[in-house]
Amino acid sequence: MEKCPNGDLKEELILRKRRNSPFSEEEALKIFRDILKGYLTCFELKVIHRDLKPANILINGGVYKLADFGMGRVIEE
Repeated sequence: MEKCPNGDLKEELILRKRRNSPFSEEEALKIFRDILKGYLTCFELKVIHRDLKPANILINGGVYKLADFGMGRVIEE
């Protein structure tokens, strides 16, 4: 498991709300792209996450990554 020392998306959203500093359109699109890349990898590995929420999206060096696959399942053929 990779260490992601920059917290998670839930914490980031709370901090930005307190500061009244929402994500720019470019930032939001980058986050969305990172999440979609994670889902594409899951799809290729035939895994379903089943618990996607901001607390399960970790941040490492500005890259948003899916985490906590405890509810995840492998797709059986």
